Amino acid sequence: MDFINWIIEHPTIITALGTIAVAIATIYYAYTNHKLWLHMEKGTMRPNKLDEICFIIKPFIEHCNEEILYFKKEGVPWDTFKNKTYLDKFSYHESVEIVYSNFIKGRPFLKKDLECHDNFVEKFSERYKELVNEIESCGFHNFINQSFNEFEKTKESQKRHKLNFENLPNMIMSHILDKTDIENNQLSEVFKTYWKRYGKNFLKMKDSKKAKEIQNSIKIIEEQLLQIIEEIKKELEIIFKDYINEYGISLEDIESKDMPKDERKKYIWET
Repeated sequence: MDFINWIIEHPTIITALGTIAVAIATIYYAYTNHKLWLHMEKGTMRPNKLDEICFIIKPFIEHCNEEILYFKKEGVPWDTFKNKTYLDKFSYHESVEIVYSNFIKGRPFLKKDLECHDNFVEKFSERYKELVNEIESCGFHNFINQSFNEFEKTKESQKRHKLNFENLPNMIMSHILDKTDIENNQLSEVFKTYWKRYGKNFLKMKDSKKAKEIQNSIKIIEEQLLQIIEEIKKELEIIFKDYINEYGISLEDIESKDMPKDERKKYIWET
């Protein structure tokens, strides 16, 4: 009876408590609905995130690893001039374009890093072209003609298959820039003999003052490129881990969805 009398005497308190109870129930209902919505949203977005991992993030990380390995080797020049990662400059498969467009939205810093990477690659390519032009200006082709004609008359040449004169300039330029280990390289014996005889003369052609300046600038760009590649890789690895944890993506999911490497390169890296 006392409790009933208390309720009758304090109606406003009871009303307030009821309001609070309703508010708590409403908040709890909204919270559970929001969790359910997030769960459904994740389920809806999961296939898209899996596509981003398989067609964008994973290939980019692999590409970064290849570049890092490349730049950590000594005396190896850029040999393809096609190793850009920023897809907006390429024509590629329409489905990959859509995936990339969704992936890059809201990631201005990553997009800027990718653009920066490709700008450095362009500079890198230009410097190597300058170096090739400088070497060629030092009597490169004249010495090839002279040395080839001389070598063809030697006993070493006559005992083996003849040199392919048409391919000789590219092979020699590659060896000037690569500092190739002739003995451990899979080259014809006749070219090895030719290089042992004339290689020092060709190597001197990159010792001019201008050639050395260009090589120094190439080294600086290499260091800058390596730094930006490692930064891109770090950003991508963070996104990769976040996707796996947030959307419950497994290794089996990735392997079942992953595009074959040759196909992926055709869609993503080639012009």
